[in-house]
Amino acid sequence: MERGRLEPYNGRAFAAPHKTSPILPDRQEVAWFRGEFRSPGRNPMKRLHRSAIGTLAALSLMWAAVPAVADEPDTEPADNAGIESPVAPDPEPDPAPANEPAPASPAEPKPDAEPTADVATEPPAPAIDLTLNGWKKDGGRWYYYDRGTKKTGWLSDGGSWFYLYSDGVMATGWAQVGSAWFYLGSDGAMWHDTWITSGGRWSYLGSDGSAATGWARLGGSWYYFYSDAVMATGWAQVKGSWYHLGSSGSMWHDTWITSGGRWSYLGSDGSAATGWARLGGSWYYFYSDAVMATGWAQVKGSWYHLGSSGSMQHDTWIASGGRWSYLGSDGSAATGWARLGGSWYYFYSDAVMATGWAQVKGSWYHLGSSGSMQHDTWITSGGRWFYLDGSGAMAVNRWVGDYYLQGDGSMATGWAIAGGTWYRFSGSGRWMSKYWESGTYTCPDWAPIKGNRNSEGEWIYHQPWNQAYSRTKAEECFAYPSDAEAAGYRPAKR
Repeated sequence: MERGRLEPYNGRAFAAPHKTSPILPDRQEVAWFRGEFRSPGRNPMKRLHRSAIGTLAALSLMWAAVPAVADEPDTEPADNAGIESPVAPDPEPDPAPANEPAPASPAEPKPDAEPTADVATEPPAPAIDLTLNGWKKDGGRWYYYDRGTKKTGWLSDGGSWFYLYSDGVMATGWAQVGSAWFYLGSDGAMWHDTWITSGGRWSYLGSDGSAATGWARLGGSWYYFYSDAVMATGWAQVKGSWYHLGSSGSMWHDTWITSGGRWSYLGSDGSAATGWARLGGSWYYFYSDAVMATGWAQVKGSWYHLGSSGSMQHDTWIASGGRWSYLGSDGSAATGWARLGGSWYYFYSDAVMATGWAQVKGSWYHLGSSGSMQHDTWITSGGRWFYLDGSGAMAVNRWVGDYYLQGDGSMATGWAIAGGTWYRFSGSGRWMSKYWESGTYTCPDWAPIKGNRNSEGEWIYHQPWNQAYSRTKAEECFAYPSDAEAAGYRPAKR
């Protein structure tokens, strides 16, 4: 027997395979099955011996009915009452010919045609012994004859079925007829309605004698048999689904099962769960090999986290390896922008929460150490200042009040070009403009420090409390002394 591909199961409810025997003459003929295992026709040799005795007895009766040929008796027997004596036939006349013909001289023979070669002819077929009937053993093998002809195929005899090969030999042991397997005992009788073990492997023979293949419901349990009629145990894949058959072969269902430290779940139809499954109020994910997922699992492009018990986590923050992720109500980990608790967060494609600078679609954002996006505020990074607008995006190439954010987002200081024009900015980044009123340079309140170049060419800045502040004409104004010093001014001495 050779093992073929696994037979399918419909996935809803098991249906035992329909057993038919295409080689049996009529399904009604199997009504005799009671599970007994009988020898062919009781004993083929006994049947042959009885047949021979019957034939000799018949021949004896025929000989007794034929009258004996004897000389006509002189007297009739004394006990001849009611029996007619045989009448001797009249003697046959022996007429002589009137004239004996004289023999004619034979003419010299002349052949009509050239002689032809002898035509080969096949030897005549041996005569069939029509008296040969029933079982006969020849060369250690059994045959069945019907009026001298060997029977082949299925034969019903003595309440049992037998199978005879094409050469007439009676089958024993396993025999494949068509696509079905059958088991014939040592006496040739077909077994049926029974389990059978061979080489430590089990098979089941149905009511028609054919060995079960595919799914079969026996004694209230489901069993699976491979194409070679061997019963499955352990894990078996049938039409893409996994099933577990116990050591007895019965299918497990509606239960958890562990194998090699890995868990699986068998549904009501016995098939192992794959993909998402809701069990006991929780969601679980099973890989294509029916193994339950734990930890991180990517399903159709989304990330999920399954606890150590396999249950899916949702609506919660989760830390893994020092990195944070957020699991939504459907269990999928957030990616991209997500508004959580009144703040915006950004998650990379691997579901990891961003902190610090993050570039999203060409714009830069800054996420705090907690991951929340910063906005409408100045931040310092690497000794430089940046401004984050209301959307959280870093300002570039634009004015924010008296400050200018350059192409890299950093605040301009000193001399810088803004919109094609050079501007001078203080050390704090504020634009330093010149103010005057009636020809006298003055400074605004937000930049009260006066910068001026004296007659000796020195650049000096004066604060409001300096002695010469009121009479100093401001050429530049600064908010802080550091801004003035950064622009090349020294403080006034008094």
